[in-house]
Amino acid sequence: MLRDFFEANMIVVVFGYGLVFFLMGFAITLQSRMGSRLTLARSLPLLGTFGILHGIAEWGQVFIPVQSLYLHEGVIAVLQALATALLALAFVSLFSFGARLLTDTTGKFRWLTWLPMTLFSLWLVAFLIVGIGTGQGDYRWWLAAGDLWSRYLLAFTGALLSCYALMLPAKEFRD
Repeated sequence: MLRDFFEANMIVVVFGYGLVFFLMGFAITLQSRMGSRLTLARSLPLLGTFGILHGIAEWGQVFIPVQSLYLHEGVIAVLQALATALLALAFVSLFSFGARLLTDTTGKFRWLTWLPMTLFSLWLVAFLIVGIGTGQGDYRWWLAAGDLWSRYLLAFTGALLSCYALMLPAKEFRD
């Protein structure tokens, strides 16, 4: 019964999901403009960027299908590819947040700050090469694979790194 409800209202659910991330990112971005001595504060703009980009990318899943009634299928494919790339950029922001917080907190692992963009570059090259190879064929599997790999390569590792980095300044928070 609950599953049927969510299937019938998936557009509303995805819109709300995107709205939550967008508003979280917007609030963090506004808050990060205020000065703070906390180490975490220097990394917050990256977390805010993640929320905003993730929300916009999710809204693409709501609004692009609506446009499929009016636009050519090739244009829809390009818009969906841009939404997938935007989602990957959101995950790069999350990964960068964790990397920057970790390096700022420990003073070590400076190489981690360039790792998110390096992994994104590898992802983007693979995404574009496979997309060009797909040509005029069925592009949905290509978008699904790009989404999947951005989540495994960038989101999962970025979330793990961010969780670990958020535990490090606990003493600073208590003080």
